[in-house]
Amino acid sequence: ESQLDDVPGFREFHLLRGQQTLLQASYLFPDDLELKQLAAVESAFPTIALEARGEEGSPVVAEVFLRTIDVLTSGVGPAVSIGKTPLAATPVRPGYYRVVVAFEGGGFRELVCNPSYAFTEVKLVATANGEQGSDEGMVRFEACEYTLPDISLPQSGRTVDLDAFLIDKTEVSNAQYAEFVRSTGHPLPSYWKFVEDRERFLAEYGDRPVVGVGWRDAVAYAEWCGKRLPTAAEWLRVAGGVENRSFPYSADPAAPLLGNVHAPVEPTGGERQCWEQYLLYSAPVASHPEAATPEEIYHLYGNAFELTETMMVEGLDAGLSVPRPFDRLALGGNWRSRAAGLTLRSAEHWSVGPSNDYFYLGFRCAKSVGP
Repeated sequence: ESQLDDVPGFREFHLLRGQQTLLQASYLFPDDLELKQLAAVESAFPTIALEARGEEGSPVVAEVFLRTIDVLTSGVGPAVSIGKTPLAATPVRPGYYRVVVAFEGGGFRELVCNPSYAFTEVKLVATANGEQGSDEGMVRFEACEYTLPDISLPQSGRTVDLDAFLIDKTEVSNAQYAEFVRSTGHPLPSYWKFVEDRERFLAEYGDRPVVGVGWRDAVAYAEWCGKRLPTAAEWLRVAGGVENRSFPYSADPAAPLLGNVHAPVEPTGGERQCWEQYLLYSAPVASHPEAATPEEIYHLYGNAFELTETMMVEGLDAGLSVPRPFDRLALGGNWRSRAAGLTLRSAEHWSVGPSNDYFYLGFRCAKSVGP
């Protein structure tokens, strides 16, 4: 037996490769009923295809790895190579994956995907963006064993081995997102329809957290930057430390509430009113240093809820937990946390659909230290 047989995922990968070969052979010999029967199981598996591009847009060679995301802990499994680019449609079991693309010329990208019966053909593109891959403005956290605190979800109390990672010191700002839009042609945040003069808006509010973007928008921005969204475990470890402090700035549960958390809860009669509340109550992404973590990471509590990579999991009777593949977790409260009773670990979830782009929902980015 090969020494690689004990590598997690190795046997499964080659089993799927063999099934793919059977399927292709069945197309070449359509009258061979035995071959068609052997290949029939192949149709039950979704596929992943991937193209790697250099900074100028031309194809380059990269090795592609799969890392399984555990929806109950938000931890990721070991990297299993599935080939080099251009990667033809490769069968995988339905699941939640982080696809790691390691370029032969150096650097890597992390892409998230959820191949399943709802997404049977996943086609990805990884681009080696030089400047966007910078670690500037990020803080490194070393690998550790971390136990998730109570977030009133089945993930609570579970322990995960976190790899070393980096995370942005601030939420993504309007100015940063505007640069992404200019560079890619990505659609504008939904609430910018109320912006009559974009240059004036960015001059006045460019340092506020971008809102009105959905989960897929956040993922697109992060991947353009050569980053990804943080997992819930990474986010919580940063916000409260390994010891799970009550606040980013204090372990004392009776400590005063600091940061942008003191706005009132006002009725929202429509989108324009929501936008006006955002303009009135949101704060610059690098403000309120008194509420930052010891590492000077801002607004983990308050300002805007922050989307994560982590899938929502629903607890059922008899201790069963069921993933909700169309929903993702957001953490951290917003500018009205005090009045709404939101704590540092208040968890909400939003659909990955395009209409879920709330006026108090933003994000920050993270990335792994290595592929």
